Amino acid sequence: MRYEAVDDFTEVYRTYVGRIYRYCLMRTNSRQDAEDVTAEVFARYLEKGVRSHQSIAPWLFKVAGNLCIDRRRQMARLKPLEDETPAISPETSPPWQNQEAWRALSDLKTGEQQVIFLKAIEDMSFKEVAAFLGKRENSIKALFYRGIGKLKSVLKEGDPDGHELRIQEPTRA
Repeated sequence: MRYEAVDDFTEVYRTYVGRIYRYCLMRTNSRQDAEDVTAEVFARYLEKGVRSHQSIAPWLFKVAGNLCIDRRRQMARLKPLEDETPAISPETSPPWQNQEAWRALSDLKTGEQQVIFLKAIEDMSFKEVAAFLGKRENSIKALFYRGIGKLKSVLKEGDPDGHELRIQEPTRA
């Protein structure tokens, strides 16, 4: 029975570690913090597990989101010596072609960040995102399009001709 639990953890870890890390990286804007939070998420999963009625992915993302909030609060109390530039480069993240997009994304409200991340980066449908976050599909669509609108306006300010704006909106279907 003990080996079965380890096998389950290994499977869950392999399946979700990349997704959780990318999510934490987007939320914390720091490779080191994202690695730390990701490790903590899986340590908590190993320690506590997921109740039988819960789905694994939403639980992992919920824990990751809460830990990212905690990390940001901790970092706000410790005044950094200099602003850290976003940890994601255009080469490693095709949906976001420049660091300005990542900065703009990190300035959005948490709900908008989550929806845009799950829809645009994780390529989930609106229906999947709604089920994942426990909200109505229309609310998810509204958050997504409001967030995309904010991103576009922020990015157009930095590039009035719109040459660097490369956020591809999914179809509204």
